[in-house]
Amino acid sequence: MDPYLVILAYLFVWVGAHFITGVLMWSMRYTMGMKGPAFRMMTFYVGGVERMITLTLVLWAPAQLPLFIGGWIALKMAANWQRQKGADAAQGNLLALVGNALSFSIPIAVGVWLNPTAITALNGA
Repeated sequence: MDPYLVILAYLFVWVGAHFITGVLMWSMRYTMGMKGPAFRMMTFYVGGVERMITLTLVLWAPAQLPLFIGGWIALKMAANWQRQKGADAAQGNLLALVGNALSFSIPIAVGVWLNPTAITALNGA
């Protein structure tokens, strides 16, 4: 692997993927009539870290990726448990899961592009 490509990949999954995911999430919230701030610094940091860990695992330990994703989502859901109230709480939780799927898909795609053999480990072979 070219080290410069790896550095660019990390920058992209931190910053570029944040804006891609953010625009998609804003669009979904907008069409659902949900209000709130479009950008939060904590989302930038947490999402960036999760995407960088995901890329690292795809590149160097792809078999561990499903365990990380499952544990990470469980921790994020637990951290936000019952913070949303009212009739739209379930909708907000499902939207958060969609956001996680979008956020994870970008570093997985970048990682498989840089390390095509990772797909074999992700398929359980």
